Amino acid sequence: MKQNDPQRMAKTTKKDQEQSINNWGELYDSTKKLVKNQKKVTTKKVSKLKTNLEDYEKAYLKRLKKKSGKKPKPKQTDHFEEALEPLDYVILGLIRNGIKKYQTLAKRLPKVPIMKFNSIFEKLKKNGRLKNHPDDTWKDRNFNPTLVMTDKAKEEIEKHIDEMKEEYDKLVLLYEKKDKKKLREAMDSNRMNFPFMLLMGMTTGMMNAWHESDEYGRLFC
Repeated sequence: MKQNDPQRMAKTTKKDQEQSINNWGELYDSTKKLVKNQKKVTTKKVSKLKTNLEDYEKAYLKRLKKKSGKKPKPKQTDHFEEALEPLDYVILGLIRNGIKKYQTLAKRLPKVPIMKFNSIFEKLKKNGRLKNHPDDTWKDRNFNPTLVMTDKAKEEIEKHIDEMKEEYDKLVLLYEKKDKKKLREAMDSNRMNFPFMLLMGMTTGMMNAWHESDEYGRLFC
């Protein structure tokens, strides 16, 4: 059996060390090159992202400038002004004539369902035509409030009374002229306003007599 040559073993060990060092050098160079390439890629991405942000900012400022040059749109309100309906005028007319308690008003209008009456009451309060009396107790406010018309409602009801008087005068004139066709058309167009006219005492003895006559019945047959 051959013995190991110390000199030969020393050469082999030295050669292996040199090879190992070379391998580590190559690995280091490869790693360094990879990191360098990654830095280039990262720098390129950052540069591209920066360019995109700058372009977006320019476009945004351009839109903002264009928008500021336009006239501002009028502010939209949450609700619009509702026109009063015939039954609204009847309720306001009753309050104007002194019937201001909620339950008394409801009793004066027995054909109006209480739910509908309550919705009208809430609507008139919401749109600034009715308000509770400041002297009402908690019990009154919640069960039988005293209804007070605002200045806005007072102006509207007086204006409506004048308009209804003019309409009623036209009806009387047509009746006196015995123009049945035009009277029928005028009566039909004002049919919803009759309760208010009666409430405000606009009827005359002549019109009441005609209303009860057979002629009136034949007119609307």
